[in-house]
Amino acid sequence: MSEPFKFSKAYPSDHLRSPDLGGKEVTLTIKSWEYTDKKKDKGGDGQTMEGLVLLFKESPKRFVSNVTNFKAIKELHGPEPDSWVGKAITLRPDVARFGRDMVDCIRIKGPGSKPLPTTNPFKDQ
Repeated sequence: MSEPFKFSKAYPSDHLRSPDLGGKEVTLTIKSWEYTDKKKDKGGDGQTMEGLVLLFKESPKRFVSNVTNFKAIKELHGPEPDSWVGKAITLRPDVARFGRDMVDCIRIKGPGSKPLPTTNPFKDQ
């Protein structure tokens, strides 16, 4: 019998993506932040991603935060990313409309969010 399919093994990336969460909520501690880098931060389509990049203590992967996620973290931890360092956020898989398509995405769990099972898929990395 073959091993179970792992999206991250078939399609490796230095960036945190929705399938990396394994359908569960993941709580991570913000280690630092930086602005996106035109060389490092490219999407699956090769386009440069823009926004704020979060790095976490528990994961080697970079998380490019879009405006929606920035606003959610701002609600939890204040408007200045420097004040987020050392604080935890919970990421959850979700779907969003992108053009005509519904696509997988990551959202920040905030007050009133529907709970999902929790896990740490990065513990073996």
